[in-house]
Amino acid sequence: MGSVSVILKITTAGMFTDYPIPNQYPSVAGLTLGADGNLWFLESQGGAPVTTGARDVNQSIVAEVSPSGRFSEYPLATSFMTPSAMTTGPDCNLWIADVGTNDVVRISNGTANRYQIPTPNSDPTAIVSGADGNLWLAESDAGRIARVTTSGNITEFPTPDGSEPWGIASGPDGNLWVSASQRMLPGGPGEVFKMTTSGAFTSYPIPSAKRLASQELLRDPRPGMITPGPDGNLWFIALNNLDRITTSGVITQFLIPPLANDTGSSLGSIVSGPADSMSYIGESTSSAREQPMVGSLT
Repeated sequence: MGSVSVILKITTAGMFTDYPIPNQYPSVAGLTLGADGNLWFLESQGGAPVTTGARDVNQSIVAEVSPSGRFSEYPLATSFMTPSAMTTGPDCNLWIADVGTNDVVRISNGTANRYQIPTPNSDPTAIVSGADGNLWLAESDAGRIARVTTSGNITEFPTPDGSEPWGIASGPDGNLWVSASQRMLPGGPGEVFKMTTSGAFTSYPIPSAKRLASQELLRDPRPGMITPGPDGNLWFIALNNLDRITTSGVITQFLIPPLANDTGSSLGSIVSGPADSMSYIGESTSSAREQPMVGSLT
């Protein structure tokens, strides 16, 4: 039986509510809190939709879900090859990183404006609004962090030692925080960078990930997405770990239990949710969960 894409909401009292995504696409990513208070995310075919209906099998979707679980979906033009990440910009527009076309895309009033990334095949995996009023982009294959102005001007900064950035967040200290893997150490636990908006980096190594019983033989993965939490810290994903890093660089790891009938798939997108919770998406199960900040991460 195939996986089913759902949004799972959990209250701080531990009550779950399932909201099945209306049209099933196997790839769900790019979770972001919109200026309207709804959660926005990307759905793409990853080969073909689970259920096609009258849709174009090569089409990707921008979708939103309200706090009450009401979904709306907006098909993207077929010129979007592989949208990989999305954020709400300082201009209140949605900004999308498109791996397939190596573009950064601004969606404004339903119109897509494209800006080519200078380094070819850069693999843009994450995008975020910075405290300086610009967008910031993680380029995994290029080993660079890019600054994107709201008018589309792009400046790139190489990461230390060519490390591969995966996620990027704007921290409460005004700096950028980047989850990355060390290119020279494939399969290593990775690191988190603090980056100033002028391009200075500080590195914090990530401890080896905690594991479920089914994951004992897995090597440490590169860390996933990173986001600021309502507690003033940064939170990121590694394997089935939800990790917290303070702005002084102290890392604490929490092992996330799997969903029912799941052996513990890797987790991907993460965003600060309502009521002091963290929302995250399981990459293999295509489900989203909200984890309370207090009382359940032990």
